[in-house]
Amino acid sequence: MPTFTIEGDCRGALARIFETGDDGRLTFGWNGRSLAPAKLDDLISGPVGFCDYLMEGFVFYEIRAEDRTSSCLLNIRGRGSNRDEYIRPHFRHIINLAGLVILAEADDPEITDDIPSRSNPATGPSCLVADVIDAFEAKSAVVAGSVPGLVVVLDAFRPPEPQQYVDRPVVIRTAESEPRFARIGAVRDHGATISFFFQNLTMADVPIGSRVEFEA
Repeated sequence: MPTFTIEGDCRGALARIFETGDDGRLTFGWNGRSLAPAKLDDLISGPVGFCDYLMEGFVFYEIRAEDRTSSCLLNIRGRGSNRDEYIRPHFRHIINLAGLVILAEADDPEITDDIPSRSNPATGPSCLVADVIDAFEAKSAVVAGSVPGLVVVLDAFRPPEPQQYVDRPVVIRTAESEPRFARIGAVRDHGATISFFFQNLTMADVPIGSRVEFEA
């Protein structure tokens, strides 16, 4: 998988590439988010796992940074997905957008060993798509233990273990706005289908007819 040697102080470079979201997770680019709350220093002591959305699908990778004397070595390790080929140009683009200078770019043979994916090891995580047929804004009394947000009912989706989707990242697509990245806060089983709860979202964010995409 690719490595990038970036000119300048490592922590300074990382601060220009990554941001910290309201939930404490690191964000990268438009849709990349760490799988758990993390800080910039965690990238150096890492690796830190990320979920991203590239070329109409989810991509999972790990990032580790190495602080060198006058540069920062960034290692990115995929999980064997068929979208891993898009990781290198995506990182190059984001690094350039941050105004940083790439001194060297290569593939590191030491970190290209196969990593089992969460589904098929040949193709990586597969993506499920479901339409939103109903939605209503909820408060903590509706979904126990959660802050106000939105419950979305999916169209005839009956997985064998609905609770496995709690805390999964999703992409929400609507006809009128750019794709939105969110995380499933709770799941309810309604028999014929299930519903997802998204914290701090409203009907304006996920209107009826929206499409939700998430890892199988």
